[in-house]
Amino acid sequence: MKNSNLLILAIVGSVSVLSTGCGTFRSYKTESLAVVQDVNRNDIDQALVKIENNSGKDKDILYYFEKGELLRLKKANADSIATWREADRLLDAWESEA
Repeated sequence: MKNSNLLILAIVGSVSVLSTGCGTFRSYKTESLAVVQDVNRNDIDQALVKIENNSGKDKDILYYFEKGELLRLKKANADSIATWREADRLLDAWESEA
């Protein structure tokens, strides 16, 4: 399976879970479909711009997972790993709170 197909599968799965939530949340489905279209066109830079614009000030774990994957697709491995480490840091913080 191509890397872009894996990203699409991950995003679509996330959309399915998140789209059942409250209607007051931003439209993650719309935002993620635009990113998927960029990935399908192999325009990873534009997908990264959209991820940044959609995330606002409060970056959540999904942001770091998606950005890390986009950076990996772009072959920016060091940046990808650093981004995924930030996601890991958030998970550690959540575990500490629990």
